[in-house]
Amino acid sequence: VMEPRTGQILALANYPNYDPNHFGDFPREFWRDRVVNDEFEPGSTFKLIAAAGALEEGVVQEDDRFFCENGEYHTDYGRVVTDHEKHGWLTFREIFGFSSNIGMVKVSAKLGKDNLYRYAKRFGIGDLTGIDLPGESPGKLRPLDKWSGLSLTSIPYGYEVSTTPLQILDAYAAIANGGVLMRPYVVRALENSSGRVVRVFGPVKIRRVCSARTAKRLTAMMR
Repeated sequence: VMEPRTGQILALANYPNYDPNHFGDFPREFWRDRVVNDEFEPGSTFKLIAAAGALEEGVVQEDDRFFCENGEYHTDYGRVVTDHEKHGWLTFREIFGFSSNIGMVKVSAKLGKDNLYRYAKRFGIGDLTGIDLPGESPGKLRPLDKWSGLSLTSIPYGYEVSTTPLQILDAYAAIANGGVLMRPYVVRALENSSGRVVRVFGPVKIRRVCSARTAKRLTAMMR
């Protein structure tokens, strides 16, 4: 749980857990901070990034309609993209709301791979967030020259890319923060042995990932 305006981590949990005072009594895999250390394919949570790019670049509007192939899309590269439900014509707003893989692939075709890559990097995919916890993983986002013809039919809905839970949290918080990505942090202050505060940590802006207008439109679509 993160405060979007500041980047402060308010709560962070892992399961299975362990007792740090007796860590040797627990399997080593329990010691990891999975929120920060573990990478996974984010799946449909990644659609936020493709949607942000499409709105920001003006290649699509909320009410633009796309044919979602009744749940089975045979692409030019021989790949079949499927949806968990069969849909015909959907607006972009509905594509996002119903989480249509097919619709997002078609939207991303208008956005283009260069822009999709650029917005993924803007949101911090493939880079460390800089959180003040050890062992952070940057995730994986291959450079454009390593993308195949299939990449634009996979990455828009979160495959061929890996992230940490923290990176996805930070991306969504950036939208909640009006389009500004913040550096997550846990420690607010350090005290010496006498209880006097010797160092204070506060909000650090990383970059603007999209305009405030785009963030507001995306927030409405998420609602």
